[in-house]
Amino acid sequence: MADSGSAAPRARLFYALWPDAPLAQRIAGHGARLQAALGGRAARPGTLHLTLAFLGEVDASRIARLAAPPATVSAPCFELRLDRCGVWPHNGIAWLAPALMPPALAQLQQRLSQWLESIGFIPDPRVFRPHVSVVRRVRAPLAEAPFEPLAWPVAQWRLVRPRWSAEGAFYEPMACFALQACGGRDP
Repeated sequence: MADSGSAAPRARLFYALWPDAPLAQRIAGHGARLQAALGGRAARPGTLHLTLAFLGEVDASRIARLAAPPATVSAPCFELRLDRCGVWPHNGIAWLAPALMPPALAQLQQRLSQWLESIGFIPDPRVFRPHVSVVRRVRAPLAEAPFEPLAWPVAQWRLVRPRWSAEGAFYEPMACFALQACGGRDP
């Protein structure tokens, strides 16, 4: 998505699902195995996420509104099953993804995109492909890479601002949003 505004200062922002620390460690373990086989640079556990909408550079004056989406931008909580892996050769990214997208994930991403468009963001024309990037700068093609599927109970999503340091990127959560309860229970 692109911000149709043009004032300064600006902040780079995106919305994402964020795994808890134990799950991030398990995802990172799969990334380390892929890195050993394919080369490249594995993502650190604290940076692993699934992007719902990338906003790019946004006028700082718009952050408060982006940190308070309407209640209609929600969905029931759900389980995301990461059970596929692959490499996109055009950008050298190895990823984990669900073979089947949970309907609640599709609902959340669609409602978020519609709301963002209604407040002036230009939607990304690409089809939403939920994935977690686990290795960048992959130098070899991916042959067969079976792995133990990971169950990710999703109960919230975030507005995030990336920052950079000598150690690489880190992500500052700007706001967190709860999903609706699942049948009277939280995941």
